Amino acid sequence: MRTKSFDRETVLKQAVYIFWRQGYDGTSMSTLVNEMGINRQSMYDTFGDKHQLFLLALQAYYEMTKTEIKTKLTSATDLEDTLRTIFNVYAHHADTAPAGCLIVNSATELGAVDSEVGQLIGQYFKSEKVGLTEVLRQFQSELLPDVDLSVLAAILHNALVGVRVQSRINNQMIDAVINDTIRSLPWKEGKS
Repeated sequence: MRTKSFDRETVLKQAVYIFWRQGYDGTSMSTLVNEMGINRQSMYDTFGDKHQLFLLALQAYYEMTKTEIKTKLTSATDLEDTLRTIFNVYAHHADTAPAGCLIVNSATELGAVDSEVGQLIGQYFKSEKVGLTEVLRQFQSELLPDVDLSVLAAILHNALVGVRVQSRINNQMIDAVINDTIRSLPWKEGKS
């Protein structure tokens, strides 16, 4: 019996970057096989078809991003630092990473035509809004009283999605958008 000669997590991460760079429709099975360095049968045996691999890549990207945010938030001391950190994870990537965000790119490419992808991205967006609500709750004392945190989290999430789209095509105004978004929060007097 032949054993696999590749690390599943390593080649899955390669698939993340391929789909992130080229999109779902722009990525062929030949491209995946060649760039991941595994043969077609191993691909099917390990990941299923292209669609299954794509769903796994979305999940891996989501987990990678959550981990990066969690790691970088360890040094955040207040709401402004926390929000800026979250926005910057999505807006500024290493030079070797593709532009934009695989989740938002996939939402615009497939969200309306692929129910499985649409449902998965909907879950991710819901989780992101819950996370933003928790952040706002943690630092609620910095905001005006009686702020509806769930509405404010939805507004922040909308801005975060917009920044992710903008970072794919034009990174020049990203920092100004992030700064103005954070500045526009209902801060207690003297905080803005």
